[in-house]
Amino acid sequence: MLAVPTPEPRSHWEGCLKSWKPLLKALANYAGLSARTLRNFLTHPLAPLPYHKIIGKILIRRSEFDGWITQYRRGAQPQDLDALVNEVLSRL
Repeated sequence: MLAVPTPEPRSHWEGCLKSWKPLLKALANYAGLSARTLRNFLTHPLAPLPYHKIIGKILIRRSEFDGWITQYRRGAQPQDLDALVNEVLSRL
């Protein structure tokens, strides 16, 4: 899981999570997105990024991120649509 600090009040339990490092930047590097973009996806109205919130920390599993990001996969786009159409028509 990747930990992201949030601006909520600190509690005495926060020390339990000292082993979690704020790795939103690491996830951003992994995904090729900015940390701000990832934060915005946490509250996306149609497809929010799944996360867990424990004692004011936002935790994101890389496996959950990988599963979530697949919904944005798009097929390869043809480089030259005219050439593709001409090739298909020539085969008819």
